[in-house]
Amino acid sequence: MNQQSKGNMKYGHKIYGTPPLAFPPDMAQAFLPNPAMAAAFQPNLTDAEADAFSLACFKPGTTEIPEIFRQDIRRTDGQARVELATSIRPGGYLDEVVLVEQMTAPLAIVHGEQEQLVNAAYIQSLRIPTLWRGSIQVVADAGHATNWEQPEQFNALLEAFINHR
Repeated sequence: MNQQSKGNMKYGHKIYGTPPLAFPPDMAQAFLPNPAMAAAFQPNLTDAEADAFSLACFKPGTTEIPEIFRQDIRRTDGQARVELATSIRPGGYLDEVVLVEQMTAPLAIVHGEQEQLVNAAYIQSLRIPTLWRGSIQVVADAGHATNWEQPEQFNALLEAFINHR
């Protein structure tokens, strides 16, 4: 979370597919041990690495990944993945765990029930006083890409969050 988004907290935020990171980050706690996660930070991906990362974004056992999803991973500029990795350094980001502890606006967190990359137990261990509905919103029958696997549930949660006031 950058300084600009910190100023917009009065409006509320919805996150999915990423945990709030402390500084320094505890990557081993925030993320599940999945070898495909390395692809998120590499400048160049082989077809096999891109396919493995695609599969890790969906619930376990998924064999059919939408081709557009695979293409998006392959089209992502490798420098963006490198910058994501290098941003996790002193001065690269604000301590998001402190930010969510201090938020005054609601924070909705959506998480796939069969997530393979982000650790729900880590998120649940955080103190988030303004957590919408008092808990992480778990989307059944979905992994990391909740918006792809369960778009109706994902959109219903988004609409409910927008209209919750």
